[in-house]
Amino acid sequence: MRYRHSIAIAGTHGKTTTTSIVASVLAAGGLDPTFVIGGLLNSAGTNAQLGQSRYLVAEADESDVSLLCISNLWW
Repeated sequence: MRYRHSIAIAGTHGKTTTTSIVASVLAAGGLDPTFVIGGLLNSAGTNAQLGQSRYLVAEADESDVSLLCISNLWW
């Protein structure tokens, strides 16, 4: 499995900020994570990036229930 370490940030407030912080900390530590965020990550200039490490950081927005449709095999 490519993404050995998957981190999903969920909740009612602060998902984008928290996901951005986690992705930034991993990147600053030289871990080059893959990330998918609802807003732009300023340091990367984008909201999604395919990294080279086994880390995946995702903003998990459960408000429309689509999160329940994601297969475990994708992660």
